[in-house]
Amino acid sequence: MALVAGGASLALGLKPKFGAASLIAFLATVSPMMHGFWSEKDSGERKKAMVDFGKNMALLSGALALADEEGK
Repeated sequence: MALVAGGASLALGLKPKFGAASLIAFLATVSPMMHGFWSEKDSGERKKAMVDFGKNMALLSGALALADEEGK
């Protein structure tokens, strides 16, 4: 729900600072739980989890940039 609400907030321009904060909180907490590549034994699964974790970190940094821009 936080992901949908945050994305909609940014897309529509309604309270974008809160939307970015929602995305940041979601991605920062869920990414390590869902994409724990460090605990995977199979090399194929580890690579997939690492790629997915990297994607989420890229989205997180984008949300951080948006949150910072809104204050200026």
